[in-house]
Amino acid sequence: MSLLRSGPHSVLVIPNRVVVDELGSELSGDEPPSQVDGVMIQPVSSADSDLALGTVGADIYRVIGAGTWPGGPYSTVFIQDGPPNMVGREFDQDGPARIHGASPRTAHFTVTIKGRLGVSL
Repeated sequence: MSLLRSGPHSVLVIPNRVVVDELGSELSGDEPPSQVDGVMIQPVSSADSDLALGTVGADIYRVIGAGTWPGGPYSTVFIQDGPPNMVGREFDQDGPARIHGASPRTAHFTVTIKGRLGVSL
């Protein structure tokens, strides 16, 4: 049994896309949310806020799993079952999913997600 196919975590992905009209561009969430089970969520980095420098800290995590990732670069990701203190948190997908497919046995995706400060369900 591989952790790529049977990770202990699950997320809800709300795909968003950029819609451009005569008034400019905005994100549109026309597609229905997708439940993605059997993934693993791992921390990547964390940055502290520094009010003196005007910077806001952010938590960055990686979602690893097998199959197809339903989101795109602007998707919203809700942690439904994950590491301690992460359930209910909302994240933004940071860039496209990276697809690793050197062999069928090790094929998987990795998605980087960035935490939204002060937002929880």
